[in-house]
Amino acid sequence: MLTKLVVLDPDETARRLDAIADCFRSILSTKLKDNAVKQEIEKQDEASKSVLRVTLLLHNAIPGAASTMGAAAGQHQTWRTYWEWVEKDFEPQLRVLRDENRATAALS
Repeated sequence: MLTKLVVLDPDETARRLDAIADCFRSILSTKLKDNAVKQEIEKQDEASKSVLRVTLLLHNAIPGAASTMGAAAGQHQTWRTYWEWVEKDFEPQLRVLRDENRATAALS
């Protein structure tokens, strides 16, 4: 749904980036118990992958979302902090998603 909203109304999506970042951070920060069953682990992995996919889309699609300079510097501070955390802690997963995006673009 969010992937469609960013195309339909990027300005409204940009206004809500900080709230989105808070929700995404809570999903990515979820720690399963040691006795979690395989189904729970797979469900959490898929949720994390989906959140990272949308995070990457938002980062690339919203002008100024990644900006740390200029007029946008005061906006989206929560988003920028979230993005820096994702880049640091989920770098291997982001690399895989970027490669998948390149492969898909090359096929188009």
